[in-house]
Amino acid sequence: MWDICNNSSRTSRRGTVLVYVSVAMIAFTALVSLVVDIAHLRVVKTQLQFAADSAARSAATSISSGNATSNAIAAAALVSVDGTPVVIQASDVVIGTWSGTSFTAGGASPNAVRVSVPRTAARGNAVAVWWGGIMGKSSADVTATATATGKATQIAGFIGYSGVTMMNNAFFGSYDSRTNRSPNQNSAGRKSRVGTNALINGKNNDTIQGDAVLGPNATADPSIVLTGADLIQPSNLPIPTMPAWAPPGGAALPLVVASDTTMPGGSYWYSSMMVTANLTFSGPTTIYVNGDIYIDGSLAPASGNPSDVTIYQIGAHNFGDLGINGLNLTAGIYAPDSDFMAKNNLYYYGSGIFNSITTKNNAEFYYDIMLGSADGSPVVHTVN
Repeated sequence: MWDICNNSSRTSRRGTVLVYVSVAMIAFTALVSLVVDIAHLRVVKTQLQFAADSAARSAATSISSGNATSNAIAAAALVSVDGTPVVIQASDVVIGTWSGTSFTAGGASPNAVRVSVPRTAARGNAVAVWWGGIMGKSSADVTATATATGKATQIAGFIGYSGVTMMNNAFFGSYDSRTNRSPNQNSAGRKSRVGTNALINGKNNDTIQGDAVLGPNATADPSIVLTGADLIQPSNLPIPTMPAWAPPGGAALPLVVASDTTMPGGSYWYSSMMVTANLTFSGPTTIYVNGDIYIDGSLAPASGNPSDVTIYQIGAHNFGDLGINGLNLTAGIYAPDSDFMAKNNLYYYGSGIFNSITTKNNAEFYYDIMLGSADGSPVVHTVN
């Protein structure tokens, strides 16, 4: 009698354990499925965000041309989400105005684009989930949104409209002045822009770490090490808008700097410039010059940010060094009718637009990508 009861009790306990194990396995399987679903949805969200960012940035470069919507759709299609190319509609692209803190659809002078990339049941492309199927919902809606604004800028890069000539050891690289104020050949990026409507010519050990931006009849010497591409433009590279020559009082004097000098920020008008020492500007500065500019030393803002010094050389003149060694520039320079010449040991940070650019030995150009683009398109930022 005792044995019968004992066996029955053991059998009952085994049955109870089996029930518990079965319930635990179901719960464990559900938990694993839920974790997998959450991870999968996060991956999809990240991919959608990348697509939205790409589409918004592409659209923001073409607001003024009227191609923002088509460019956004095309850019999104280049991205695959969950193994499928992204498809967005025109209604997913909203052109509007970014105030600096918020986005408003429309506006008299739109400067931003907001793009939504949905994977929803309403679109018929919701994201499939495993755990949801157990709960009666086999898919989930996921949407990513991005807003990008295009800041209009003057043309930038390093451009010699009638030609760029490099003799020996010329290097063009790029940098972002927001994060690096002292680039070198090791730290330089690959977004340099060197442009011409004629010929980019090299001789020995010349490198463009970026792209050659070429007018329709321009060419680049194949001996130059080019890490990017020849970007052939449909028309000649645009010439920046130059200010009128209107010095206060109607006249301007030459600037001669023969010893290290620091000047306050502001606006200056000169008939010419001769700098044979180190000239520093303590604040944002704009310089207008209607004559030759020669620098055997350095010219730079105290901040080290090229956007803090802008030079407009008005008319056809010379810009460069008189001696044989040493020219150090940190500025955005607009001199589309002037010829730039650096003999030896040039360090140039920022942007330079000239009629021609010629270097002889050991020239380093660092294009600050924050100053603009070589084809005149706006600088684009993703704002949210």
